[in-house]
Amino acid sequence: MAKVVIPYPLRKHTDKKREIGVAGGSIKAIMDSMLNQFPGLKDALAPLDFIAIFLNGERIKGNPAEWANITVTDTDEIAIILPIAGGRLNQITNESKDGRYIICE
Repeated sequence: MAKVVIPYPLRKHTDKKREIGVAGGSIKAIMDSMLNQFPGLKDALAPLDFIAIFLNGERIKGNPAEWANITVTDTDEIAIILPIAGGRLNQITNESKDGRYIICE
């Protein structure tokens, strides 16, 4: 089973587990299995477009529809990174290369 690292704010939905083992041959299969095993995660992670997924330390590019094409083995580690927001918007200075995140000062 692949290891999925659960960020602290989501652990209340995984019986306080920091890591969980999930079977599946792709990122999509892993996420589907995890959401079925821990139903409370469905609302916490919705919409999936706003979370970042890392496979063995490398960020997965693309949207959730493309996750079925990304192969996962039993020795892989998947990390879920939640979006961070807050503060005050003063000035937009730059947009990231993928156009999804705005860097502000």
